[in-house]
Amino acid sequence: MKMNQTKWNLIVLRMFQIVALVLILLLAASTFFLQQSEVSPDYSSPNLIVRWLSLDRFYSSGLNGFLWLFLTILLVLAVIFNVIRSTAQKALHLLLALIFGVVFLNKNLEIRFFLSIVEGKEIFLSSFVERLPENEDAVIRLERFEIPMHAGTSFPKNYISHLVINQINLVDLSVNHPITVGKF
Repeated sequence: MKMNQTKWNLIVLRMFQIVALVLILLLAASTFFLQQSEVSPDYSSPNLIVRWLSLDRFYSSGLNGFLWLFLTILLVLAVIFNVIRSTAQKALHLLLALIFGVVFLNKNLEIRFFLSIVEGKEIFLSSFVERLPENEDAVIRLERFEIPMHAGTSFPKNYISHLVINQINLVDLSVNHPITVGKF
């Protein structure tokens, strides 16, 4: 009986490790999926699997949120069912579960998207955000894009987009300085 229990625990541990590793690799690789808003508002992937799984809208898809939640639950269950025995490993797994839980909440409470604008052109926010109420739409125009360099080098110091929002507000969008348009 003891031998069968040990063998079962080893199988469960290996399955946990494989599933967790596959999930982590998939979520890491997903950052390289071409997103719909990176191309144009009317982009639609010709690949049926990409469209069916919403991989062309993966950052805001339910699949992405579900995978983060599943990974969080998997880590907590591994600790609860003693798949992991070491106290240090349990603490690490619970810390990872907390971090993944925060990522899950962030994915479900925050909408992120990419905008592509050519200098001098205007876009409507509603072209990039699904189900945007009509009164929250905004017109965004890229006045100028600049790349200041570090003194004496050819290395960029920053990337700055000078934008006009609703033909009134002039704002600067740059690395680590996002802008807010309405609730976005």
